[in-house]
Amino acid sequence: MILVWVVCSYVALSFFEYATHRWFMHTPRRLMFREHAILHHGHYFPRGRFVWRAGDDLAAQFISIGTGPVPLWTAPFTLLVFFYVSKQFAMVFLAASVFHGILWRLLHDEMHFARRGWLGRSPFFRFWYDYHRVHHDEPRFNYDSLLPMFDHIFGTYRSPWHTRLPAEPSVDEPCHNDELLMECRQAQDGVCKNAVT
Repeated sequence: MILVWVVCSYVALSFFEYATHRWFMHTPRRLMFREHAILHHGHYFPRGRFVWRAGDDLAAQFISIGTGPVPLWTAPFTLLVFFYVSKQFAMVFLAASVFHGILWRLLHDEMHFARRGWLGRSPFFRFWYDYHRVHHDEPRFNYDSLLPMFDHIFGTYRSPWHTRLPAEPSVDEPCHNDELLMECRQAQDGVCKNAVT
């Protein structure tokens, strides 16, 4: 039965990741939009500039990507499962949530800050790296970065192997993303100063 709960946890976490990333982090005037879409995508890691380089703004390392507290934003679901479905499923889901939050934080840091640790040398890392890099170049795709199931379901999947990605991120390339440019212009504080018209 535990294997069933692991599969159910995968499906639920994939949905939570997708929904949070797409509808809260990339929707203007929503929770986490400013930190994620404006600062993380538009200012620190705009299109064509995926990896932090020495001399870049150190603040980029401290912007929250919203996945650290995965067990907190899945808590209502965990409690519903605990009281109405199965205590065992709730425990498996909680463990999977903690694992997902830690793994994604480590992966995301390795992607953007290239620490070249054990995770960056793992066989799966290249897929996650390219998959997430597509999302930075085309923010309307690949929201489900760690568990890409719901990108397929909602039609927002973009294959890293069929998308032309720059060979090396450019240090000086400004933000050319029309969607983020519009959002930056609408932002009150005008954080995305490097946007090109």
